[in-house]
Amino acid sequence: ANSGTDFAGASNVDAVTDEELASFYSHCSGNVKESLANWDPENADLELVLAAIEHICRREGEGAVLVFLTGWDDISKLLDLTKASRVLGDASTVRVLPLHGSMPTVNQREIFERPPRGVRKVVLATNIAETLITIT
Repeated sequence: ANSGTDFAGASNVDAVTDEELASFYSHCSGNVKESLANWDPENADLELVLAAIEHICRREGEGAVLVFLTGWDDISKLLDLTKASRVLGDASTVRVLPLHGSMPTVNQREIFERPPRGVRKVVLATNIAETLITIT
């Protein structure tokens, strides 16, 4: 079983006991615990990700948002969801940019450009990009 202090590296979630999990997340709300218990990295809830991005764009101060997803399929699906969103689909306030290695270099460079004042940049990328980029 895991030591109870770091579950991120666990390759087999079943190896973590219920008691260890309950202790580690004791400070979290019931909803958070339920979400974590049902987490399936192979089946991301893109509607939930969309809601989190919308919340950030409505409630938080200025700054870019970097969203890590599992691959191009999730990036593409979430990009479509953002276009239909009242909050994220407004190009005058939010610029949503995909980032994936299969994209042409000219499109990838766009994520490094500073958006106009008052426009938040949201980058949808694979977790591989985590070690490669810093956005502003």
